[in-house]
Amino acid sequence: MRNGVGVGRNALRRMTNTVRAGAAKLRPLTDRRRFGRFNARRLGCNLGRVMDLSGGGMRIRSPRRLNGLVDVQLWTAKQRVTVQAKIVWARRIGFRRYELGLEFRDVTPETRQDLSTFAAYLAAG
Repeated sequence: MRNGVGVGRNALRRMTNTVRAGAAKLRPLTDRRRFGRFNARRLGCNLGRVMDLSGGGMRIRSPRRLNGLVDVQLWTAKQRVTVQAKIVWARRIGFRRYELGLEFRDVTPETRQDLSTFAAYLAAG
């Protein structure tokens, strides 16, 4: 150990290389989603406030914790659609406040088209 400098540099170099190797392994996992997400706060929902929407599911904030399969009604000023979804995760974010991740189930081609229309409406701003 030479004044503590050489060992510190080598240790720092080893840690940096370890972090880089770990980051290289994680890169393919960073984009796991099959569908793009749209900010959906202008979209109405019977379960709570919609935070974002994609072709495969959505994230909502709700005053109650839900689980299992639910029927979700989504609407804009001109259109309404009902789709079945499964609650895939739930997280408590405050007193009587939950954030829920929903995955759409058994989506028909017509419903998928309606969801695409919602996404276009949201993307337009």
